[in-house]
Formats: sequence, structure tokens, C-alpha cells
Amino acid sequence: MKKISHKISAASYLLLGMSATIQADSDPWLIDVGVMNFNEQDRNTGLELIVKGSRVKQDGGSISIGAELDVITGATPNGASSSNVPQVFTMASGVDSYTVEANELPADDTHMDTRLSLETDINDPLTENLTADYNALISMEFDYLAFALGGGLSWDFNQKNTTLVTGINLEYNRVHPVGNTPLPFAQMQPAGDSQPRGVSAKTKKGEEFSLGITQILNQSSLAQVRLTTSHFSGYLNDGYKLLSVVDSESLLTLGRTLRYIFENRPVDRNMKSLYVAYKKSWQPGILDVSYRLYDDDWDIRSDTLDLAFKFKLDNRYFVRPNIRWYQQDQAFFYRHSLKSGEALPQFASADLRLGAFEATTIGVELGKDLAIGRKQSLSIEYYTQQGDSHPHDAIGLQRQQDLYPTLKTWVIKYVCNYSA
Repeated sequence: MKKISHKISAASYLLLGMSATIQADSDPWLIDVGVMNFNEQDRNTGLELIVKGSRVKQDGGSISIGAELDVITGATPNGASSSNVPQVFTMASGVDSYTVEANELPADDTHMDTRLSLETDINDPLTENLTADYNALISMEFDYLAFALGGGLSWDFNQKNTTLVTGINLEYNRVHPVGNTPLPFAQMQPAGDSQPRGVSAKTKKGEEFSLGITQILNQSSLAQVRLTTSHFSGYLNDGYKLLSVVDSESLLTLGRTLRYIFENRPVDRNMKSLYVAYKKSWQPGILDVSYRLYDDDWDIRSDTLDLAFKFKLDNRYFVRPNIRWYQQDQAFFYRHSLKSGEALPQFASADLRLGAFEATTIGVELGKDLAIGRKQSLSIEYYTQQGDSHPHDAIGLQRQQDLYPTLKTWVIKYVCNYSA
């Protein structure tokens, strides 16, 4: 089951593998502990703690339970364009405000968020070659609540050299932004004035279906292909994101910000992705290569290429360098700002995550293998994200601004597996 969150952050890099070797009825719990810290230059800082326990059941299946706690604080871009003069923004509560200095990316430096998620997964063998999997998750934030249920089947055949896997996940999300949900394209008002907001909470729902196959190629390599389709509907806006409306009529003040309005996104989103992976083991270590192609009806198409090699230093210690490259096209309704005098579009958002950009992650992991599928390791990664800082449709004073500043992030992770 995928992690559920309405934010996209470096926290999603932390993947903790759970493993268990079938032995006897008294198999111990295998406990996975992971700690991750990320630091975005001039933006957010986050700390994430994951604890998961798994155990082999008497019938050869397994059960796992886990908890994850995220704490994020720092400056989060609010969607408005940078300007050559200081800008004042009303906080979501409508009571207070914050100021962004001239020539800086508008970001809410009062942002703070805490998320707690609980999940469980049960794996049951139905026959010698057919296995069922059931999972559930609840994720809680002060302004967001999500539930998910999922299940799947895996079928081994071809003398267990081939495994066919299928799964389905259902999600229910309740969004309740601070100060209630803003009205689409309504103008932000000064602090203390009545704000253009509607109901306190809205919902969105999601369904996901996946089909995959894993093929053992020989004694030292395997390949995997997985196709995933999903659909989300309901409230897909970010209740904290704004758009700048800039002057497009006066030559003297061309490009100057006149006001701020709230974004509006479509109420449906259909997504599909194709994932291909290859793993090979030989004397120096283990090679991992994967590629993911993603496409949706918001016109966002992305490519992700991941390459890692685990060098065995001896029978226990290893070093694993990795590099990941990502690029995406912008959503059809992405606008860095709107121009005065033009008719409002049906949809528009200045959320940088919906714009076109490229990102590269370079990292290295140092660790020690404790047993089959278990390890203790420390890793560090450096992430950079770049978009179009000076788009062709910027006008007047906007051309002096960096409309998509480069994001630089350090990520440090520690993972440990042990028996209890």
C-alpha cells in the first residue's frame, strides 16, 4: 500500500524493507527502526521516525504492524510570485499575517505540521502457489485525515520462477484546512477582515489497481514489470496555495503584483504508471536498475530512472552508492501567475510541484548485513530540483525575478533491523 499524504516531501525517500525467514513456530518479531532527517535550503526541515515489526506465522504467512511519525517545520512556498517589493500575506487563520522580503520566493515561515500513521499488513498462503495479502492504513494530521484498505493476490508458477501479482487499494481522505476551505479564485483579504472561505472540511476518494510480474531470469538475476492505474475525485485543491494577479495593462507597473487569489484544480484525476526493474547479483555486489513512466489527465508526464550498486566490502559490510534522475512536464492548468484584464481560467494553480522541473538525487549508504534481509545502515543523499526560473510569458517586473528557485535538500537516514 502506498503512503498517503497530501504533501510531497523528501520524507517519501525513506523505504524500510521488512523480512522474515520461515523457521519455526517460535520465530521472533523482526523489528525495523528508521530515522530520517531532511533539510531543504531556505525552506522546510523535517524529522521522520518509523518503527515496524513483522513475524512469520505458523502457516508460513506473515503479519506486520508499523507506525510512522513525521514532524515538519520551516518555510513552505505559498504559490505567489516573488516581487521587487516586500509582500504581506494573511495567515490561514485570517487573524494574523507574515511578510516576505523583496526578491524572495513567497513562503509561509510559520508552517508546521505533524503526521502520525499506523499500518498493518497480513500475508496468508491460500495454496502452495497462491498467496493473499491484506493491508490497512490510517494517517492523521491536524488538518488532514486519511484511511486506506487494500488487498492483493500473488500466484507462483513456472516452477516458482514466475510470480504474477495483482492488487487494489481504496482511499478516503478528509481535508479540513485551518480557517476552512477557501473559495476558488476568491481574493485573499487583509488580516482581521472576513475571509472568503466556505465549509470547514471536504473529502476526496481514490482507487488504485495494479498488475505486475516478477521473473527469475537465472540464478543471479531477476526482472519485474508493474502497471498501475488510479483515480482520485473530490477536493484536490491545496487549501493553502495562492496565485498572484499581476498588472498587464500599465507600462509603468507592468508585472507588479496587484492581489492574491486562491487556486482551483479539477475535481478528478486519472493516473497510470509503468514500472520496470532489473536486479543482478555477482561477485562484486548487487546491481539495481529501475525506470518508471507516469502519465495523468492533468498532462503531467514524468520519467524516473534509479541506479544503485551495492558493493560488498566483505561478508558483512557494504557500501551502496545510488543516483536518481526525475523529470516532469507541467500540469495543463499550471500558471506562475495570472494577468489582470484576462478572463479567469476554469482551473489554475501556481503550486511548484505541478510545474515542469528536473530533479537529481545522489547518495551513498554505508552498512552492515546482520542476517538474510536484515541490516544496519547510515545513508546520506543530496537532492536538487530545478524549474524554469524565467518563463517566456513573464512580463515587466517579473522578468527580474527568479520564478522557480532551485531547491537543494540534504537527507540523512539511519535504518536498523533486529529481533525481539
